[in-house]
Amino acid sequence: MNKSDVAAIVLFAGAAISAAAIPSTAAAQQVSPWYVTGAVGQSRYDIDLSGITGDRKGTVFNIGGGYRLSPNVALELGYTDFGKANYLNVDLKAKTTYGAVVLSAPLGEAFSLFGKLGYGSTKRSASSPDIVIPLGPNGSLGSLGSFGFSNHDRKSEAIYGLGAGYAFTPNITGTIEWQRLDNTKVDAGMVGVRFGF
Repeated sequence: MNKSDVAAIVLFAGAAISAAAIPSTAAAQQVSPWYVTGAVGQSRYDIDLSGITGDRKGTVFNIGGGYRLSPNVALELGYTDFGKANYLNVDLKAKTTYGAVVLSAPLGEAFSLFGKLGYGSTKRSASSPDIVIPLGPNGSLGSLGSFGFSNHDRKSEAIYGLGAGYAFTPNITGTIEWQRLDNTKVDAGMVGVRFGF
């Protein structure tokens, strides 16, 4: 866990203290404790392939649903597809299903801050298309064959995030959020909407 990860957890702890201490006027007006959420944005993969490092961006989307235990504390289940990034002709993908605690703290009547901390099961893949190595001019003597690879695994890991929301109505909130997978080393910035019902 690096310094930025530690900082995120410290901020989450601070949000928890604030959420416990300050009631949320907008959230308290929710008709029901249930909600659904959706978001889209851009992901960034931190890449280390046999010592070759870099980063590549993809398109991310998130869907989820939750239940508010109180105006400031909710339990959430969700799914995030961090999209596909290509680095040195290798396609990287990460998709996670997670459960998390979401803590929120109001900033006036409509604005709020929130933090998310949970655990996810992430399906990860790295693959390269087949490359044909020809023999002779234009492959006139055939080829040495085709070479490529495809690796898949599943990893249980921490997921966390920070964000802000603006309540347009008691049941409709616009959100902006940063989310990160701790082990896979991919994060995302997203904008979305949350519906209470």
